[in-house]
Amino acid sequence: MEYRTGLLFYDLEWTGKEMLQIGAVCMGERFERTILTKLDIHPKVTASILLQTRLGPGPGHPLQGSGLTRQVYDCLREIFLPSCQLLDALQQFLAWIKAIKAISGQVTLVSHGSVDIPVLYQSFALHNMEAEFLETCTHFVNFQNYLKEHFVGVPVGLPGLVKLFCPDVSYRLHCAGDDARATQDVFFKLHSKKTVWDLNTELVVTDKIKFGPQFAQVKRVRLNFITYEKGGKEMRFLSSKINPLFTHKLVDNMGDWLSILNTLPLFEKVDPPPCHMFEACGWVTRHHR
Repeated sequence: MEYRTGLLFYDLEWTGKEMLQIGAVCMGERFERTILTKLDIHPKVTASILLQTRLGPGPGHPLQGSGLTRQVYDCLREIFLPSCQLLDALQQFLAWIKAIKAISGQVTLVSHGSVDIPVLYQSFALHNMEAEFLETCTHFVNFQNYLKEHFVGVPVGLPGLVKLFCPDVSYRLHCAGDDARATQDVFFKLHSKKTVWDLNTELVVTDKIKFGPQFAQVKRVRLNFITYEKGGKEMRFLSSKINPLFTHKLVDNMGDWLSILNTLPLFEKVDPPPCHMFEACGWVTRHHR
């Protein structure tokens, strides 16, 4: 059994519109960053991942007169975590991906689902790094779809997969680094346990004698949805196409919007979703049935 080189398993955590954690693994290499978000971590996010924005002593810019700085607090371990700004995290992550690609000749980003793909792309776009990011990535793979095709009947949720295939390993799920590590571990456990194959997959040559030395063609991921933030780069791109003079006017028909948005660079790597959601000021003048 031969695995495609440069398999990078990653996961993100975010709060509101801001990325909070990046976690990734590629074989024995690990990358983890916690980001100090501009807004405090939402209580519902805290309840899920047990991270919280708190004031504490340490590096940073102290609030006036307090001597304390905003930091990310790990409620489970009861410690303040090292954190950085989003730009620093993205630059370091991209450099790490490039280092993997330099060794492997390719890099395939594997995520448990497709939701993280537009979030990561749009985060890079905030800092005009999306073209460099997409150029570095060879493929994107949705591990849930991969499971449904090649491991019919196994659970697609990560907690169920861990319980079934990695029962003796302790993971802190909903923590980006451990989610990425769990996804990679499950991937290799699944392939080591399966003995009957009828083809090579896009990630694994299962039997060179029976099926040859070539990997199957990587299937393009289709996103389920994408959200375009008001004032975001994608909305500015759309506005430049439908309203080049940037004058205020009512929108009578959105029929051309999707065809324009489908030309975004992201959709050269993955397929556009059936659902596009927009955050924008305005009001509805009439409803169509």
